[in-house]
Amino acid sequence: MNKFLLISLVTLIGLSFQSCKEEITLSTTYKETPIIFGLLDQNETIQYIKINRGFIGPGNAFEIAKIPDSSYFENVNAKVEEVVNDQVVYTWILRDTLLDSKSTDGVFFAPQFKAYYFLTDTHPLDPDKIYRLSVDINEGKLQVSAETQLVKNFAPLIGNGGTSLNQTNAQVRFAKDPGEYISTSIICDAGTAVFGNISLSIKISEYRGTDITHIEIPWNINEGLTANSKLTALAQGQTFFSLIKAGITNDNTITKRNFEGFTVTFTGGTQELYNYILVNQPSTSLTQSKPTFTNLTVTEGYSVVGIFSARNKVTLYKPFVLGTNPNIRCIDNNTTRELCEGLVPGFATYFCSQHPGDNSFTNPKSYACN
Repeated sequence: MNKFLLISLVTLIGLSFQSCKEEITLSTTYKETPIIFGLLDQNETIQYIKINRGFIGPGNAFEIAKIPDSSYFENVNAKVEEVVNDQVVYTWILRDTLLDSKSTDGVFFAPQFKAYYFLTDTHPLDPDKIYRLSVDINEGKLQVSAETQLVKNFAPLIGNGGTSLNQTNAQVRFAKDPGEYISTSIICDAGTAVFGNISLSIKISEYRGTDITHIEIPWNINEGLTANSKLTALAQGQTFFSLIKAGITNDNTITKRNFEGFTVTFTGGTQELYNYILVNQPSTSLTQSKPTFTNLTVTEGYSVVGIFSARNKVTLYKPFVLGTNPNIRCIDNNTTRELCEGLVPGFATYFCSQHPGDNSFTNPKSYACN
């Protein structure tokens, strides 16, 4: 949608510099252009698809962009079909709804916008099946269709030995000796994904007496193409500690900080999605010429913008403390010690470990919480 508006605006700006005439007449016949974007994810129970149209009209294009009706078709009937051996085995009819999560920083109307959706809670998406989108616009005036396969066979691993992150005893190691940082390999068997992203969200709790504030520190570790059906990232210890140092609150009223754990997220996408993102990146050519890509087909004589594809987003939460088990922790003892007794001045202030293995009666650690 942004690309279509940008093209329209560049065209209008270019025309304004070609002549000194006060009026511009659009002599070409306008044809509505569907703009459709949908990514299926078998880990979600609600699947959203955006169905908009390119717009044209008299006056200021920026003002038109602020009018919701300018970007919607009058009538849309859409469905997604589950297909096996070219036979439809299940059908979802899409319904429209209003969401209010659109950024207000753009030129289009916000934060509320219309989206189409279908539910997969009672009939989940199956990675071994094909999914086909069919959109009927304005009672048969326009027909748009596409199909996609899901991304499957994700298997999150950690460490050089490839320990499964699903195992409760899987640990991340970011420190060896005091002041000596190390790195940990985080790997994902990518399955059918051709590119992906690995990210962490570090969770910290800060105490002011009995009041608790929870902080989440984002860490985008790696994004790129898969290699040998694996998505690999090297999580560096120095980055881990630097992010925590920058993310904690600079407040001398804080009496204690605890490390709660982290959430690791693996996201993988299809070849079609990769191609779509690639051609929509900013052009580095002096001519600003760019190719186009879509896997959507439309009624002959019309154009269509967008994609109908799939991604797979796997999220795992690894707690620092799991009940009273002293042997299960998501970061090892050396990393915990460095976090609580780090040698960087002002960094480790008020961090202590609430882990039962560090607070044992027989061998309490120096960095254990009192």
